[in-house]
Amino acid sequence: MTPSTRPTPVTQTPSTGSTRPPARWSGVLRRGSHRRGGAVTALTAVVAVGALLSLGACGSSSSPDLNGKSYTSTQVTGHELVAGSTVTLAFADGRISANAGCNTMNGAATWDTGKLVVPGPLASTMMACSDELMKQDQWVSSFLTSSPALKLDGDTLTLGDSTTGMTLTAKK
Repeated sequence: MTPSTRPTPVTQTPSTGSTRPPARWSGVLRRGSHRRGGAVTALTAVVAVGALLSLGACGSSSSPDLNGKSYTSTQVTGHELVAGSTVTLAFADGRISANAGCNTMNGAATWDTGKLVVPGPLASTMMACSDELMKQDQWVSSFLTSSPALKLDGDTLTLGDSTTGMTLTAKK
């Protein structure tokens, strides 16, 4: 018989009576070693990610500490707020949440480069409000996604510039 036509030997498993081809052993790879290699690879990846995160934190010491804080508008330029309404912003875990009197909007955000960066459109609740409040929501969403300049001075957060922006005070 030639090697290509030789039948594969079959081993019968005593407990189940099923048949299966015998295990093939290599001098390089031993049974179970692939599992240890995977564990080592996963551990290496976890250590590498931890090191990168700790190094990344070293470079952000000058970034404003907004995480876990909320702010309420005290002054807005470039848009007149609806009477009796304010803008509230909250920052937590790389996300921003905003309310301008009607819907609550939220999305991913970074704030460590001297500006607020909201990379995409904000998700929003869909409350039925007056047209004025709906337009105000749209203005706030557009403003926040325009990468406005950001400055934190004590409890005062300033976003934007002298023509379009807002000044907010930390909620206590």
